[in-house]
Amino acid sequence: MEITDPRDLRHHNVSVGPKSPSNQHSLRLVIQHNWHGDGSYRSRYRLIVYGDRQAYRDFDSLEQLLGVLRTAEISVNVTAISSPDPQAPSVVLSQSIQVGDSQLSILGLEYK
Repeated sequence: MEITDPRDLRHHNVSVGPKSPSNQHSLRLVIQHNWHGDGSYRSRYRLIVYGDRQAYRDFDSLEQLLGVLRTAEISVNVTAISSPDPQAPSVVLSQSIQVGDSQLSILGLEYK
């Protein structure tokens, strides 16, 4: 099942257990919605982390992005995810997180 409206996330739980205390980073996590394509636009999501440096990764769907967050044991407030603006790129979630190097690796982000 693909999630097309973030309000449908009420039934998806991405909150998981405690994180490893080693090599922790205090970061800002941002999920951005973008439209890509020539002629026939498609929806994509970008996961961005900010701190001393910036790293990002693109996803084809919000469901795919949330699955990776779940695997990395990163809790996000899915009820705070706003509906994307169909006319322009938009930030659909922004929150502070504490993550370890292994979690960033699972996300496919190199933050060094």
